[in-house]
Amino acid sequence: MKWFEIECLSSEKESDGKPKINYVTLFERPGLGEFLKRVSAFADLALFTAGLEDYARPLVDRIDVENLFQLRLYRPSRVST
Repeated sequence: MKWFEIECLSSEKESDGKPKINYVTLFERPGLGEFLKRVSAFADLALFTAGLEDYARPLVDRIDVENLFQLRLYRPSRVST
């Protein structure tokens, strides 16, 4: 199984006032890369996550190494009604 770990800045602060760093381990679903590659051959791929861009962008960059997503949307992209 493919996995990776990234550093994420937390909204919490250390005792010295510096941003706290969290480590996130992610496991990629088997076959995800092949699925995205095949689907991108006949469809424009768009990604939406409710995560904030500073947190989510590094994750998506690790998954989408071939830049298959035509559009990446993060939490601020949504509109509340």
